[in-house]
Amino acid sequence: MDYSLPIAQLQQLRSELPSLQNDRPADQQQLQHAMQFFIDEIFSLPHGRFLHLDGPALRQQFAHLDTLHQQLEQGHLHLNQPHDWQLIMQQMLLVLDKVLAAEATHQLGKSH
Repeated sequence: MDYSLPIAQLQQLRSELPSLQNDRPADQQQLQHAMQFFIDEIFSLPHGRFLHLDGPALRQQFAHLDTLHQQLEQGHLHLNQPHDWQLIMQQMLLVLDKVLAAEATHQLGKSH
């Protein structure tokens, strides 16, 4: 069975994230929702196949994002703290870029 990534949603997320600011509660909530969406929709179940596109490096980055998300949920990280915000934002952007690049390569391979 072939599953496809919600590419349009991921690209929109990628373009919106850098404009968010850690001193705005609505932006904090948006980043938290983005992380949750990413972990639920991309990191888990059928989309797990995408983890193999970039091998262990991408899996490691996903695992790091998941760890940051857990720390946020447990109250060890706080989105209103500039350092924590930066850490989470950088990891989200890194993983998003890697997933979008891996999917583009995957689609290119399927078209040949």
